[in-house]
Amino acid sequence: MPSEAPRDAPFAPGGRGLRAVLAFRRDPLAFLERAAAAAGDLFRFRATSRVWVYVLRSPTAIHHVLVDHPERYTKRSRGYRKLREFLGEGLLTAEGERWRRQRRIAQPAFHRARIAGFAATMTAMTEAMLARWDALAAAGEAIDVDHEMTRLTLRIAGATLLSADVEGEAEAVGRAVADLNTWASVSMLRLLHPPLWVPIRTNRRALAGKRELDAIVYGIIGRRRATGEDPGDLLSMLMAAVDEESGERMSDVQLRDEVMTIFLAGHETTANALSWALYLLARHPEVAAEVGREVAAALGGRAPTIDDLPALACVERVFKETLRLYPPAWSIGRYLAEDDVIDGLRIEAPAIAMVSPYLTHRDPKLWPDPERFDPDRFLPEAERARPRYAYLPFGGGPRVCIGNAFANVEGTLILAAVLQRVRPALVDRRPVEPLPRITLRPGRPIRMALRPAPCAPDPCGPSPGAIRDRHSDMRRREFIVGQSALITACTNDDIAAPRPVVRPVEEKKKPKAKPAEEPAVVAPHDHSHHHDADQSPEHALLDVAGDCVQKGQICQAHCYILLGQGDTSMIACTKAVTDMIAVNQALAALAAAPSPLLRAQAAVAREACGRCQEACQVHADKHPTCRDCAEACGNSLAALAKYLG
Repeated sequence: MPSEAPRDAPFAPGGRGLRAVLAFRRDPLAFLERAAAAAGDLFRFRATSRVWVYVLRSPTAIHHVLVDHPERYTKRSRGYRKLREFLGEGLLTAEGERWRRQRRIAQPAFHRARIAGFAATMTAMTEAMLARWDALAAAGEAIDVDHEMTRLTLRIAGATLLSADVEGEAEAVGRAVADLNTWASVSMLRLLHPPLWVPIRTNRRALAGKRELDAIVYGIIGRRRATGEDPGDLLSMLMAAVDEESGERMSDVQLRDEVMTIFLAGHETTANALSWALYLLARHPEVAAEVGREVAAALGGRAPTIDDLPALACVERVFKETLRLYPPAWSIGRYLAEDDVIDGLRIEAPAIAMVSPYLTHRDPKLWPDPERFDPDRFLPEAERARPRYAYLPFGGGPRVCIGNAFANVEGTLILAAVLQRVRPALVDRRPVEPLPRITLRPGRPIRMALRPAPCAPDPCGPSPGAIRDRHSDMRRREFIVGQSALITACTNDDIAAPRPVVRPVEEKKKPKAKPAEEPAVVAPHDHSHHHDADQSPEHALLDVAGDCVQKGQICQAHCYILLGQGDTSMIACTKAVTDMIAVNQALAALAAAPSPLLRAQAAVAREACGRCQEACQVHADKHPTCRDCAEACGNSLAALAKYLG
């Protein structure tokens, strides 16, 4: 029996003329939802007099384009031409043999075992951010969630993939990415947008952003070439690769294209997803409470590790549901040069095939009540019941995002660490609309108040012997700022609201100003002078404990970077520093609100600081962060000896 002849694809409302494309340019997301409701899973509208745009929503159509026939549906569209003006020929924009070669080179950097090594750096840098949040919380300040998440994921991407500390460039990168996002989106949607060399405002800002990003990326490449180091990261893999035909290594321009793509894609998409996740949790406190209970039971006050992921299933479901509602790549475009048939509908070339994860993720046939935030959609039995391409936050087929596993691990660990310390609370309760640029960004800043997470009562009060393990079962929240502290004490004897414990600042001596980029918990104290004669022993302990925590966190973050690069010589140092930080956090809390347990904790701190000083001194000549940490421990040992007698 002859097969049924293909039918013409239906038109979106206004799709025969230019009314549809104008509506798409005004509000892409609203247009796509209205058109799908009217025309179904596959529809078209006219982009120009010659080119049609075909929008695909069904999993079978998506599989046809991304998996079955990727050679027919290429990246030669107008959108990718615009991206190449800034990203060059990196993994996102390259095609053919060049793309296959680059993918083979980069893939080992995203292997599961490598990501497990990166996890320690992810959590260490998150803990440093949370320490800074403690200071802001004590001052009663709110945060811009998107700004904070961008700053964090940028730092993680720099450390794990490029072995570079880009904390100082966070502001410049954030501005540049926003400007490039705006330029690329506007120039893609407006066919008559002036060329880049025309000095209109969006072009000028985009070019300035490109210059800033080029300076940062070429600087990283230049420093690596100058030192000759090989830390085994992604940049090292790219620099060591040799072309099979020419026998040549990559030029700086080729390296720039690859680094720029992964540097930007490796942080901005995850930052957007985390911002949306915290926004959704703030709007759904019942889900936030459930996640908080899971995190408290799994972690008990310590930082999450890669081994905790199986126990953080609810956190992972929240991250997945966030990616469903707000997929960072809201549309995926492909160019078709020859006619094709999809789901019995004729696709006339030349055409743009638009796969929209945003549209598919809100299809009521696949997702009942699709606008509702419901992490239980990702329970194992629910996931098994859905078609394969009903969910594609990272694309699909051979061009699936190379960093998808990296992003899932990073997102889950960061959310767990954050939700253990704070409960999201919006300053402005008005809904935040998504802004469809290259990625799906919040349409306005998401301002969040820093409210401490509720502490569960500890049925057994702490004993001096138990203090040694406070880093794994601590119920205390410390918010120490300079020489002031806000302590939330949660024990079986004292379960109360946070109470401020303020230490007056002596007029004779003020702490030095702390550089903004340091992930400090306590403003550094100058230990080159003697303490004021009238300073109490508790205040002296608070100073040295805070300095140990500050220097220790910086040293810890550096140790995690080296461990992620395979430097096993740092294992003992990392363990000693981690233990020292936890012990001194507890010491600072007890010193700020004097407790009968202070003397016992001081004895524990003396042992921890001694072990840490010994471990850090082994690496002090090679790593300045270890030297600074050892010095802080030495100052603490002197103060502790005086206190204990």
